[in-house]
Amino acid sequence: MATIFCADCGTECALVDGRDVDAHDPEIADAWVWACPVCPASWAHQSKDGGCVGLPAGQATVNARALLRLQVVVPLVRQVPPNEQVLAASRVRAFLADHLELPDQEGLLAHLNLDQLRHAWRVLHAATYDDVRIWAQRHRGTKRRAPARGEGVAA
Repeated sequence: MATIFCADCGTECALVDGRDVDAHDPEIADAWVWACPVCPASWAHQSKDGGCVGLPAGQATVNARALLRLQVVVPLVRQVPPNEQVLAASRVRAFLADHLELPDQEGLLAHLNLDQLRHAWRVLHAATYDDVRIWAQRHRGTKRRAPARGEGVAA
């Protein structure tokens, strides 16, 4: 399993009981979380495979992630009809990952630190969904055509 680092300070995180992080929050009191030993409020839920859901981060980073999602990402995705919004969200994520030079991954925003979030805000705030769509068309991988029956067989 990959090592988990704090998004705020870069310190290696440890898997701890949720009570050790915030005993006041019943949502995490009975859960295992990844927590930073340096930043007191920096934690993230453990995923089903034992990894981490996003990267542990303090409240300022968590708030910035939510603000970016609600004020920039969601409005971009809502520029398309509802039946195309799943594809649009995937395209926006890939567009952002490319501009931040990060691997495209599910839950990308949950892996960003404050500096990356600021950069993401500038990139996405200046973009329209048409920009994202055009980028996606230029960066689309070529699909391999399955050979027809008998095609490519040496005689």
